[in-house]
Amino acid sequence: MKTMKKILAILFLSVAVGGCVDLTVGRPIPGDQIKLVREGLTTSTEVRELFGGPLHQTKTETGEIWVYRYVTETKCQELVISFGEDETVAVFTREGI
Repeated sequence: MKTMKKILAILFLSVAVGGCVDLTVGRPIPGDQIKLVREGLTTSTEVRELFGGPLHQTKTETGEIWVYRYVTETKCQELVISFGEDETVAVFTREGI
């Protein structure tokens, strides 16, 4: 019986504490600003001005990849931008925006 009370207490606390947690990663990605990004034209400096610093940044043999992500309990947005050696946008993808 004591074991059952402990289990119920732990279950209750985990639900109560879990309900108070606000899981948010990143910043909202403004969809209207994505229209300003042009492959071969937009520079990494301009992208940083539009969206701020990326959540993840990886160097590649031919440039860099920047990842912007915004995740909440109800929303998931992702913008991945690949820059070429000339530091302009080579290609980008978006999801949920």
